[in-house]
Amino acid sequence: SGIFKTDINGNKLWEKIFGDPASYMVTLKGFDLTPDGGAVICGITTLEDEYGDPFVLKLNSCMIPEWCNVYHTPEWDDGGTEIKYVPWDNSYVWELYNTQYDIDEKREFVMKLDPSGNQLWYNLYSTNPEYNSEILQDLNLSEIDSSFVLNGPVWAYNSSSGWWELKPYWIKIGNNGDFLWETI
Repeated sequence: SGIFKTDINGNKLWEKIFGDPASYMVTLKGFDLTPDGGAVICGITTLEDEYGDPFVLKLNSCMIPEWCNVYHTPEWDDGGTEIKYVPWDNSYVWELYNTQYDIDEKREFVMKLDPSGNQLWYNLYSTNPEYNSEILQDLNLSEIDSSFVLNGPVWAYNSSSGWWELKPYWIKIGNNGDFLWETI
């Protein structure tokens, strides 16, 4: 995988490739610009094992890595899907998933990192037994109250029909990692 920058006409100005296809793969899932002119990237790497692990990478304004964290869980298929720079406290928040932890529940995590890539908190969300197979795909910052809102599809049990139905799902998390609410 890689990133590149183009001019206004689509001509490539530079390119940065990540990973070594001969020995491991890198899949980029999330990207956000940082105020220092750099970027923060998250995704999945098979650097440690074939199943994939989430990683986060901070690049400076010259697109040279400042730091990189790989969160290895042996033989578990997990990854990072979206990352955002948090301007109100100069940090990063990102959404991670783990399909081996529990196929139907307890799969969605959010982690917050300081500017140097150190973990501030890491919490499990989406554990409501009335919801099944949450797939959080979008991470938004709420500057009004310094919180995070994530959304995606979920299977929700309809007790009146006795069926599981696919519904839109939202979850709100406080800046300190506290679960605030969820709804379909």
